[in-house]
Amino acid sequence: MHSILDPLRALLGDQLQELAGGVISGELPVTTAVANRLIAQKLETARVPIISAVIETRPDDTLTVHLRPRGPIPLLKVDLQIDRQPRLPDDPRLGMRWSLRGLGPLAMFAAPVTAYFKALPAWISLDGDRIWVDLHVLLRSQGLGEAVPFLTGVRVLTREQRFVIQFELRR
Repeated sequence: MHSILDPLRALLGDQLQELAGGVISGELPVTTAVANRLIAQKLETARVPIISAVIETRPDDTLTVHLRPRGPIPLLKVDLQIDRQPRLPDDPRLGMRWSLRGLGPLAMFAAPVTAYFKALPAWISLDGDRIWVDLHVLLRSQGLGEAVPFLTGVRVLTREQRFVIQFELRR
């Protein structure tokens, strides 16, 4: 299995402790096209009550997820507002508030609808009108767990048609 640190090991050998004091920081833009393609690939093989999920981002740390559930439930538009960034190393959770758009009086049924989404990945949790994304669990699930001890800062922002992930790795 490959590690995110393999290029550094190839250059410096296995003694990464010799990099003590080193800092790597950067910004990674991820377009919604890439994110939506990854989601579609995951949904093809997942046993979840969702047929499709398409993300649309805006420049103010908000996004809308267009969810098409299986069964008789119509297309759902879930608006999300990022309102809490991870506080590393102690709390790796990204926090968002969600609401269902366009349901009018049917919005009071939103809580029971969330029970329909119990098959979420281990790194996503729902708590009332909150969605939490645990970045440590997400990274580990994607084979990037070796980077977790080095991750000292992360911010997730939205721009028009993209996410911007600002990060800092420190040894």
